Amino acid sequence: MFAVFAVMLLACQQTVSALNYDDLTAEQKSEVSNQKAMLKDMFAQMEGLSEDEQKEKVKTFSQEEQHLLQAYFEHKNNQNPAAGAQQQQQQQQQPQQPQMSPEDQASLGEMFSQLEGLTEEEQKAKVQAFTPQQQQLLKTYFQKKKDMEQASAQEIRRLSPEEQQTLIKELYARMEGKTYGEQESIVKKFTTQEKDLWDRYNSYQKEQQEKFEAKRAKELGLCETDAVYTVKKKGVRNFNKPKIGDCQRIHLWDDEIGDKGAEALAAEMIVHADKFISLSMDTTDVETEGAIHLAAAVKACQKMVAIDLDSNSIGDEGVQALVESITDHPAMTTFGLAHNGITDVGAAALLKMLRTNYLVATMPLHGNQISKSVKAEIDALLEKNRELAEKTAQKEAAKNASSTTANEIDDVEIVEVDADHEEL
Repeated sequence: MFAVFAVMLLACQQTVSALNYDDLTAEQKSEVSNQKAMLKDMFAQMEGLSEDEQKEKVKTFSQEEQHLLQAYFEHKNNQNPAAGAQQQQQQQQQPQQPQMSPEDQASLGEMFSQLEGLTEEEQKAKVQAFTPQQQQLLKTYFQKKKDMEQASAQEIRRLSPEEQQTLIKELYARMEGKTYGEQESIVKKFTTQEKDLWDRYNSYQKEQQEKFEAKRAKELGLCETDAVYTVKKKGVRNFNKPKIGDCQRIHLWDDEIGDKGAEALAAEMIVHADKFISLSMDTTDVETEGAIHLAAAVKACQKMVAIDLDSNSIGDEGVQALVESITDHPAMTTFGLAHNGITDVGAAALLKMLRTNYLVATMPLHGNQISKSVKAEIDALLEKNRELAEKTAQKEAAKNASSTTANEIDDVEIVEVDADHEEL
């Protein structure tokens, strides 16, 4: 074995002294030539590939070829200590992976390639099809990885909060000014400890953001699909029994709601009409029938300021029904109708409404079959309403400012003074 290893090292040398080469037997000289050819062939296969692609290519080499490469780079590092130190530093920056034999690594690589791109359920089914030995190898790999992550977590716990904060700042500094793809590459080069701290920090940030959004949503009375509809068996929601409860603003995104769901929601809105503020039903498969039910709800909800029905199919009849409820509505300012199959017939109803309604200032209409001339008339009326809304807001702001100043004057204590400015 030692003799073979010595021959491998000789094959790796860029210059072989005449004495060393002459000391080799004819068989060893032949082995040197073969190994040089093998190295040349491997480097030719890796030429022009990225670092990750080279790593994948090396995994396809035979065990003998991989050992030869390892001997080559070990020899180069011994010949050039600075380069060896640099390579060692780069290896330390790579995320640590469980130590496995070359055979196990090759088997794992093959299994992971079969699992790549599959859903979680498909991956589970695929793993069941693996041999018992392969399944045990996967189990061993992930257990070792878990142990390493736990060890890394313990290392992080040994860092003081100040040290952790410093490390996080360093990691973010590496990301600054980079594209998303470049940032992903940087994360892949984190050490296990850095990756663990990075994941923990981002999980904490995400958790805090979700708490803030949940608190904010509760304050605003904002409810989304999961809060309004309960889930029946097999993950199917029951759209016939919405629960508004304390909701004041509802945002729904589910193309299975349809007209029946809109009817049930409209009935619930009427029950809670005194507190309802806005409704968004973008892409919920609502058609004319559903729009007619929602029109009744809009008429009942006199505090409602916005309804968004973008990307549905309410058509001209649906628009006409809603217009009847919005024309004299005291609060509605936003009416979303983009991509709804509306023609000039429905647009004529909108024009009639806008000639007497000065509150509606926002009305997306793109994606419909409305002629340019009619669309221009609608846009002009909407612009006038926006200008009016801005002037009204400015007057209200001035009025509030004046009221605040008057209150401040009322709160001032009047003190009489004599000619020498002394309090009496």
